[in-house]
Amino acid sequence: MKVGILAFPEAISSSVTGPYDILTKANLCFKQFYPRYEGDKFEVQLVGHPLNSISNHALLPISIVIEEEHNFDLLVVPAPSPEHIPSVLEQGKPMFDFIKQQYEKGTEIASICMGAFLLASSGIIDGKRVTTHWMGAQNLRELFPKVKVEDDKVIIDEAGIYSCGGAFTFTTLMMYLVEKFCGHETAVFVSKIMLIDLYKDPQTSYRIFQLQKQHQDVEIIKAQNLLEQKFSNGFSLNDLADKVSMTRRTLIRRFKKATGNTPLEYLQRVRVEAAKKTLENTHEPIEAIPSKVGYEDYGSFLNVFKKHTGISPSAYRKKYCKISEVVAG
Repeated sequence: MKVGILAFPEAISSSVTGPYDILTKANLCFKQFYPRYEGDKFEVQLVGHPLNSISNHALLPISIVIEEEHNFDLLVVPAPSPEHIPSVLEQGKPMFDFIKQQYEKGTEIASICMGAFLLASSGIIDGKRVTTHWMGAQNLRELFPKVKVEDDKVIIDEAGIYSCGGAFTFTTLMMYLVEKFCGHETAVFVSKIMLIDLYKDPQTSYRIFQLQKQHQDVEIIKAQNLLEQKFSNGFSLNDLADKVSMTRRTLIRRFKKATGNTPLEYLQRVRVEAAKKTLENTHEPIEAIPSKVGYEDYGSFLNVFKKHTGISPSAYRKKYCKISEVVAG
């Protein structure tokens, strides 16, 4: 199958060269199981402008110029650096048109991380589900309200469009595509040769809670500060409303409007963030953590923690323990 990888100046180089390396390695692994298969399973080419491309310093040659007539079976759209997204959206119309033309011809599209912004600009994901890096998800929702953004997912496969979350989840996406087009045996072989996990935890286990204070409601900021300072104490919505001189109903309405969360949801996320820091930086017994962050029983804490991270506290500690401890062990 013919695979094109877009190459443009603002692309993160690893999201161009990484898919290239994995797919070309998959060709060799595929032949271990299907020795009679002639040629390469993936005919990988870079698509871009020869005078203005990431490939000039990634040591990969441009095979196809974007203006040329060409049909691919799969087009990989790399991730632009976050700081360059505005300029890409402003100047990237030739790429957006190319993506749309390819998709309308039957080409499947694979988007890496913030590459979802290019797909959205092309119009091909209006009304469709897509994932992207959790830090860019809200911006994607605001700029392209017709797109159904699900930033907790690592991979979404819908209508011939594949998308993945953070930049280095391209490894997981490429393994998904290797498995889909070459079979599970080949995917496992590539995974072992390149030391790539076949699947990763949901993005929620990586997300950092941002305190949502980019608004101008002074009373709600006061309420947020109170929740952040007293998160380990008992919670009373009526007491919080009294402290900011509002009715309970007004507090809930204004808090939700300003932050996107209810006061209780916000408190849960603050508590979970405190628990995450404890798990990352101490050897405190997990059973002792709930009472320190405001929960009376472990069951309630576990349910809330898994809701916001997608994994258990013990799995989270294992995932984010000090590297030196793993090496020493």
